[in-house]
Amino acid sequence: MALSHNEKEVVLFNAFKNRLGTSQQTTMVFNLPALIQPIGNLSELEQPFSSREIDQIIACLPSNKSPGPDGFNIDFVKKYWPVIAPDFYDLFNKFFEGSLCMHSINGSYVTLIPKNGSPDSVGDYRPISLLNTSVKVLTKILANRLQLVITKLVHQNQYGFIKDRSIQDCLPWAFEYISLCHKSRKEMVILKLDFEKTFDKLEHAALLEILRHKGFGNKWIHWISMILGSGSSEVLLNGVPGKRFHCRRGVRQGDPLSPLLFVLAADLLQTIVNKACKGGILRLPLPNNCGPDFPIIQYVDDTILIMEACPRQLFFLKAMLNSFADSTGLHVNYHKSNIYPINVSDQKMEILANTFHCKIGSLSFTYLGLPLGIQRPKLGAFLPLIQKIEKRLASTSIFLSQAGRLEMVNAVFSSLPTYYMCTLKLPKMVIRHIDRLRRHCLWRELPPPGLILFGPITTVTLPSGKPVGSFWWRDVLKTLEPFKSIARVEIEDGKTTLLWHDNWDGIPKSTQYLELWSFSACKDITVLQARLVDSQELFHAPLSTEAFVQLQELNDCLDNLPHNNYKDKWCCSTPSGLFSSQKIYAHLMGNQWTHPIFSWLWKSKCQPKHKVFFWLLLKDRLNTRAFLRQRSMFLDSYSCDNCILQVEETTIHLFFRCNFAKRCWSLIGISPSHSADLLNTILRIRRRWQVPWKLEAIILLTWGIWKCRNNWVFNETPPTVEGCTDRLYLSYISAGKLSSDPFTSLMGSSSGHQRSKTRSRNRKPLGIQLLERVRGSPISFRSCQALVLVLTFLSYASYHATRKTTSVVKSVLDPKTKTNLGTSSAHYWPPSHLFYLHNLKDADNSSAGGSLSSGGGGGWVPFNEAEDGTALLGEIDLAFLGAYAAGMFFAGHLGDRVDLRVLLTVGMVGTGLFTAAFGAGYWLDVHSFYYFLAVQMVAGLFQSSGWPSVVAVVGNWFGKSKRGLIMGVWNAHTSVGNISGSLVAAAMLRYGWCWSFVVPGVVIALVGLAVFLLLPVAPDVIGVQEDLCLKDAPLLERRRADVEEKAVGFIEAWRIPGVAPFALCLFFCKLVAYTFLYWLPFYISHTAIGGEYLSDSAAGVLSTLFDVGGVVGGILAGHISDHLDARALTAASFTFSAIPALFFYRVYGNVSLAWNIALMFVTGMLVNGPYALITTAVSADLGTHSSLNGNSRALATVTAIIDGTGSIGAAVGPLLTGYISARSWSAVFTMLMASALVAGLLLSRLVAAEVVAKMESRRTPAPAASDLLPVSSSSMDEP
Repeated sequence: MALSHNEKEVVLFNAFKNRLGTSQQTTMVFNLPALIQPIGNLSELEQPFSSREIDQIIACLPSNKSPGPDGFNIDFVKKYWPVIAPDFYDLFNKFFEGSLCMHSINGSYVTLIPKNGSPDSVGDYRPISLLNTSVKVLTKILANRLQLVITKLVHQNQYGFIKDRSIQDCLPWAFEYISLCHKSRKEMVILKLDFEKTFDKLEHAALLEILRHKGFGNKWIHWISMILGSGSSEVLLNGVPGKRFHCRRGVRQGDPLSPLLFVLAADLLQTIVNKACKGGILRLPLPNNCGPDFPIIQYVDDTILIMEACPRQLFFLKAMLNSFADSTGLHVNYHKSNIYPINVSDQKMEILANTFHCKIGSLSFTYLGLPLGIQRPKLGAFLPLIQKIEKRLASTSIFLSQAGRLEMVNAVFSSLPTYYMCTLKLPKMVIRHIDRLRRHCLWRELPPPGLILFGPITTVTLPSGKPVGSFWWRDVLKTLEPFKSIARVEIEDGKTTLLWHDNWDGIPKSTQYLELWSFSACKDITVLQARLVDSQELFHAPLSTEAFVQLQELNDCLDNLPHNNYKDKWCCSTPSGLFSSQKIYAHLMGNQWTHPIFSWLWKSKCQPKHKVFFWLLLKDRLNTRAFLRQRSMFLDSYSCDNCILQVEETTIHLFFRCNFAKRCWSLIGISPSHSADLLNTILRIRRRWQVPWKLEAIILLTWGIWKCRNNWVFNETPPTVEGCTDRLYLSYISAGKLSSDPFTSLMGSSSGHQRSKTRSRNRKPLGIQLLERVRGSPISFRSCQALVLVLTFLSYASYHATRKTTSVVKSVLDPKTKTNLGTSSAHYWPPSHLFYLHNLKDADNSSAGGSLSSGGGGGWVPFNEAEDGTALLGEIDLAFLGAYAAGMFFAGHLGDRVDLRVLLTVGMVGTGLFTAAFGAGYWLDVHSFYYFLAVQMVAGLFQSSGWPSVVAVVGNWFGKSKRGLIMGVWNAHTSVGNISGSLVAAAMLRYGWCWSFVVPGVVIALVGLAVFLLLPVAPDVIGVQEDLCLKDAPLLERRRADVEEKAVGFIEAWRIPGVAPFALCLFFCKLVAYTFLYWLPFYISHTAIGGEYLSDSAAGVLSTLFDVGGVVGGILAGHISDHLDARALTAASFTFSAIPALFFYRVYGNVSLAWNIALMFVTGMLVNGPYALITTAVSADLGTHSSLNGNSRALATVTAIIDGTGSIGAAVGPLLTGYISARSWSAVFTMLMASALVAGLLLSRLVAAEVVAKMESRRTPAPAASDLLPVSSSSMDEP
């Protein structure tokens, strides 16, 4: 006896080493070519593994199975499949090629499952192998492929693990065949064979040889050989793996492929016996009318064989079984096998048992867990089922709550009899006993008495007095009519379909043609017979007029039926024709109306204990005092303890009429009616109460009332309304419902709920909370200002970095224009010593996804194939900017109503996702123009959330003093983003143009997460106070906390003085700026500078100087506007000055590199200066205009209107450039100069007003000129 862990480990290792790790080197003694007929067309098993096939297997595998030695279960694989899928695909490719080394992954843990209640030896445990996930997926795919052809490879009497064959098919066949043998009066025997450790002792060589002769190809056999030959196992003992051993025989239980391989090997026994029968060695027990095979039933290793009671045949059979064991390793335990007599005397049975060396049994016996015999099973045959239920009831139900017991009844006690009921009709006494056990589990009643056993039940006979078939078939015939009422027939040959009684045309003809059916001479004729027999022989003549008309209709129906040799098909009468237990149950049970409250109850999100409690309440089964009186229980008083009225404590009183209950219901604004009907009372409450989770709140409130009542009765704790609501609150949390908002809506007033929503909309960021905990003190106001500047700067710089990538990649997507303009003497610029990027050669660009070859090749379809490829690029820009402009108006409207931090985070993460999706088109080999168009449109929508959000946040933190300068410096994020985007995109081109999109997309998503964790939206959100040294007036006027601000409407914002002129001016300013943003690298790379052409990456780097000038221009414009206090004058001056700068850049920019750099810098400064000024300081001024009376919820809307209108121009400019540039770049610059002129003229009225104000201010003291403009001044705002 092994006692210690080490001793047990040694015993287990030796046992499984001998069982699985030692091969007997058997030799095949049968002539397999003569026995097995190979099956053709098995090459489909050896097809390459597709990614779709692998993905489907991963999706269908259960997630909760135990892992193997690698520790990863299927749930892990499913969650991280996008990451690890390429590794799996590579593994399958290597396995297909036969180059995979499986020894490193084909290990397994053997866990031991007891076969009985008191195992005391190794043989009493069933070894289940826990495989690595990779091997399990691999074998599952092979098993699925094998399932498609296995029915061609094995005999009909093989039922185990084969799709479309079930254990319920196996047992009925056995019942019927045994019944026929018994009625034949011949002497026969049933052999129940017990194979010794069948899964563990199957020899690999024998299995592979059988597969080869069945017609499997060399590749498939090599795959199976790899799996079998590389397996190793370790036995788990108390969770600790033992020594490893190599599996040299057997198939591992737990492997999806193993059962099918065993079935293929075990099917050899049926083949051998069939051959012996054909050779006259064995004889069929019955005439050959039950199929071509010898009567063997095999469900994996559970085998029964029916044969004549002849010692000679038993001797031959035993010899064949021994040869079968010598060939395959599957030995029969004769001393555990049994022989059962059919019409055989006891004396002869002794001779037969001695010949076969087995035990004698009696009918009935257990096969596959069910009683198998000639007669209907006695009640004692069902004792294992009763004992199993009683064992579960005694061991677990006493420790469960009522909700747990309900789950036990439904999930265990109601499902255990299912296996029996699928094959056998349970006696009524057994059903009643099981129901008593279920009631005892749920209601804790007295245990039912033991099952009374009677003698055999008499055989059921038909009215003729003669039994038909086995008892099983007679039970099936009793269900024939209910079955036909829910089934219909699809006519094929018509042999099995009754003309009058079966539903083969929508309705039985005996019902449809009632008059004709009354004249029928044969009521049970089939459809085939009706076709072949003359109509005069089918009916009693003469027919009535109505019957004759019906006969003609019937003949028409029969003529329209198909005529073929296939069997009739029976299917469910449901529209899909598929079997549904729910629909069949509803059909058989009929319509049973239930109150809707019960349906809502069981679908609610409450905990099971709450559901059961409320169900008891609805059924009036709670232990109230009135209910206890009904059960004859004596109490001192039956009155309600929660109120002073001497009223009997009934369910309706306790929960709805008691004063305490009324106070609890009043908290949520409900006054229960005085109806005596409990169900209708709750139904009216649910219908009148329009709040989220209303039924859950009703359930939990009644639960709180009940718990308060019990505390008062048993613990003498006085009930309080607060205690009841606290229980409701905790129950909501435990049910996973609460968020404080729904609870506030239940417990508080509407105004309190609104304040709660406002607070929840603007919470202190998690990163700020962490920093304050680490510091031990709150963050100062100035630190918050610095943090806001840095985060908003980085966020919008990342926005522009993602926009810039398209302009850099354009010349890679459509390189043909440059090659057409180039000459044979053109050289690519620059030298490597001028820029950090090395010169990209043609081969490098070709590998990057778009070559610049002089042969006209390269680029990316569709941008390089169509003649208007440049125009397509313009349409891409239009799609992005059009969506950006449209979304801008909605984003601003939304920004004044939701948490700006969340809105900004969602916009940045979404932008990163769809920017990367544009680049993913390279890897996915997408050449659809509409894919890129759609991706850019969605990216534009996400980008529209950026500008209104960052401007509103900055406006919440900074005062009005030096607003132009501060925002001018801060607005450098636009140019910094453009520069960084150009540099990154240009640097990534050497690896592929896709990386020019993916890297900025990842960066903006990471910055978005930082914004979500750290960005404080406003000072009052995180509770900081302005420093006393800050003398600046706040940019947004602080309002009283108790004043509810209403967001400004879209039309109302347009009516603010000055919004329309500046918005239209920005339309043309952004038209110019964004044309440079999207087309400048393209223009540079397609223009000879000093007689030389620049490479794509060099052009992208050089274009950043335009943005460097934009940084200077934005700061300079802000500083000048602050000094002059004249926003319109400054913007107009820059706009008009940009006209000559554009002209000179077009004319003299190609003279030399130095001229190009200088003119590009000046042009960028004059073009981006007014653009930056209007989108920052002017937008902030207008968003806080004095006409708004200090309303802070207008800044995002005004900013969105101005920048959204400008974005429309930003969309139009690149689009027009795409079409105009195909003709002449001079025409493009003409359009840009005209746009700059119009932009300046739109501000003329505001410029005149500012000039007049300046002149008057010199003569007399007057308010600041900015007050004459649509700009607010803190000194002029009314209190």
